[in-house]
Amino acid sequence: SGTARLTAWVKAFTDRPTLAWRVDGQMQTASKTRPYDVEWDTSKVAAGKHELEALVVVEGKVVARQTLSVLVAR
Repeated sequence: SGTARLTAWVKAFTDRPTLAWRVDGQMQTASKTRPYDVEWDTSKVAAGKHELEALVVVEGKVVARQTLSVLVAR
């Protein structure tokens, strides 16, 4: 079992953005408050390569995204 802290920084927008996290294309969590830190429970995914994606959403539209490949090892 284990966790990994996911942290994202969002540049200023006129509207307060929502930051959403996806793992392997599946929504995990979303937050409208800073800091945009979450604990990812890696025990809920299989060992191996996974894709993390941070999405910045303003007024229901994705305005920025960042994708990162990670390796979960046991």
